[in-house]
Amino acid sequence: MVLEVNSFSLSPPSLENIAGKLQRALSSSFQSTTVSVVNSPNFREAPFYLAAEGLSGDARVVDVGGPGNLYPLPLADKSWSLKEVAEAIGLGTDKGSLLGAAGGPYVDLGFNTELAASLSWEGGFNNLLNAARYIEVTPSGDIHVDKSPSDNIGLMGNFFGSLGEPGPVLKIEAEQPYNPNISFSETVRQGVNSIYGDDLPISLGGVFLIKSGKANYHIMPDFPLDSEVPWSNTVEFNNWLQWRDFDGPVVLPVYPGLRLRLEHSHCFSKETDSAGGHYHNGLDAYAKYEAYFNTAQVIYRVDPAEGDGP
Repeated sequence: MVLEVNSFSLSPPSLENIAGKLQRALSSSFQSTTVSVVNSPNFREAPFYLAAEGLSGDARVVDVGGPGNLYPLPLADKSWSLKEVAEAIGLGTDKGSLLGAAGGPYVDLGFNTELAASLSWEGGFNNLLNAARYIEVTPSGDIHVDKSPSDNIGLMGNFFGSLGEPGPVLKIEAEQPYNPNISFSETVRQGVNSIYGDDLPISLGGVFLIKSGKANYHIMPDFPLDSEVPWSNTVEFNNWLQWRDFDGPVVLPVYPGLRLRLEHSHCFSKETDSAGGHYHNGLDAYAKYEAYFNTAQVIYRVDPAEGDGP
């Protein structure tokens, strides 16, 4: 498969520059906030359980497909192999990693799901470590989370890519939001944008924990039986989604970028196989968040979807 690839180079400021300014920006949203530059923890270990050890080395963000593949008409057969995506953007043929949020591998499962993606490789693409989880709405209406059977994604995906090496990262600790319905990832994105504006586009990617507190998520159920008939409006589309509230702790591979799709975060919990999905916002004034981000040097746009989507 030949993928359409476009790229945009970025020149982000240093992590130290971001840290000092972002702490001041976030202090208006949380009663307690600390932003610092630290050496990354090992993300393969608890509580993260991701495929790569770190977020450093040749960092970039990747936007694949798009909401136009889902709305107004779901295109179930739209899929990509993340290995092929990595090859197409020249990411670490010997070593690399991708993590983020995507549609699940319909081509493997035969039903529609959300995907919290996490993939790494060392010694070439034949040595893949796939720590991705898919999140499904079962026929009985329950939520089930399981390991993905392949490196395929469907519909769309937003990823942070790197060599997966340990190194300096931006660490954010925040708790007790003044607005309990705050979206942590969107608040970080807006904070960065308030500092640097559109004149200095910055894309961050990484992972954050909802260490405690309840939050709101949606999970795409299976495609409707009349999936060849477009949704008539966004209200009908949003009513099709399944909405759930889950308590922390949960892990969210995240893409709070400042171009293309502005933010996209999917979650899972190692503690249970019945919590996960597309993160929207918190629901708890006593919530605690812990995040680790790195800056991207390049944005890649792969196989953009036709149409704008909701």
